[in-house]
Amino acid sequence: SRKVNIGMDEAHLLGLGKFLDKHGYENRFDILLRHLNRVYEIATRHGFTPHMWSDMFFRLANKGDYYGSGVHISEEVRSKVPQNLALAYWDYYHTDEKVYDEMMASHKEFGRDVWFAGGAWCWNGFAPLNHFTIATMKPAMESVIKNGIEHIMITMWGDNGKECSFYSLLPSLYAVRALADGVADEKAIKQGFKDLFGFNYDEFILLDSPNYTKAVRSGEAVTDNPSKALLYNDPFLGYLDFAVEKEGIIPYAENGEKLLEIAERGGEFSYIFRALGSLSKVLELKQDLGVRTRKAYKAGDRNGVEKLVLVYGDVLSRLGVFYEDFKALWFKENKAFGWEVQDARLGGLMQRLSYCMDRLNEYATGEINSIEELDEEILSYGDNTLYCNLYRYLVSRSEI
Repeated sequence: SRKVNIGMDEAHLLGLGKFLDKHGYENRFDILLRHLNRVYEIATRHGFTPHMWSDMFFRLANKGDYYGSGVHISEEVRSKVPQNLALAYWDYYHTDEKVYDEMMASHKEFGRDVWFAGGAWCWNGFAPLNHFTIATMKPAMESVIKNGIEHIMITMWGDNGKECSFYSLLPSLYAVRALADGVADEKAIKQGFKDLFGFNYDEFILLDSPNYTKAVRSGEAVTDNPSKALLYNDPFLGYLDFAVEKEGIIPYAENGEKLLEIAERGGEFSYIFRALGSLSKVLELKQDLGVRTRKAYKAGDRNGVEKLVLVYGDVLSRLGVFYEDFKALWFKENKAFGWEVQDARLGGLMQRLSYCMDRLNEYATGEINSIEELDEEILSYGDNTLYCNLYRYLVSRSEI
């Protein structure tokens, strides 16, 4: 393709960092436009037709916010944007068609081609968010059709480790394409998916199940990611333990069995079901392990702690199975580069659980009388939801 995306999104500190130190304050629109025109000239000189993310125009005009109604970019700025540059409006978040319509209208004021970039949510840990993708992209595609937008792309990012299989989003990708073509009938979409991939649509959606919090199970469109958050939530430090107590038990045992059953049938994508099934088996035991550990310790229940030592051993055993299944998934879909991150993270988790198990065993046998981490009273953090996609926050509150 001779179409090229030249980026320029999320430059939140444009002109306020080292540029400010070197040159003093300058109108931020002027900095953006000067850079844009230079890059545009290079791209067109080499025969490319460029498009760019549009958010910085809106953020600079709207006190840092991208999305909103009635945002207008001045004619002075619009006139300096290259005539043949297309603007890509990206939005992965809204479930209200009106938001998309208003943003489309603001983009059209530029008088340039407009692209729409939606998102297939694969960047929130190990499991996909097909349910949230459909909830946001259905109104987006309805708006795209209504507003006559011809250029559509779906982004699939790999934030903080790229743990999620891109292929686990096939139901979303197929559905979004159908919706963009004006096919809104759910039965027709599911049948078309099965005809193309030979896989049951609803079963494929079960790959979301490691992220099935109460909110998701009740039909809410949320981006909770317990598949990653609970895996790395430290059982002694309890960063997410208040959220765990608020949530209650997620049915990992049942969902994991379903995923593994589908994997056993074989097929082109069975390896994805196997990896997320074995992850669910880990989370079946680990999801509230920190809560149970602290409760038994605070009660001085050495017998209860002794029983938990066995649970830690079972978690480690299941984690070893998941490691192998996840490694198989990784090397089927990716190059080796990046696996060193997973080795460090999962290896670190195994070692940490082994340490916790040893300390608890020493306490249970009377070899020690206190465990410093469990002596501390943990505090409630944020809004107590099971959302965190940054490994470094989950593994420790100390800076890594």
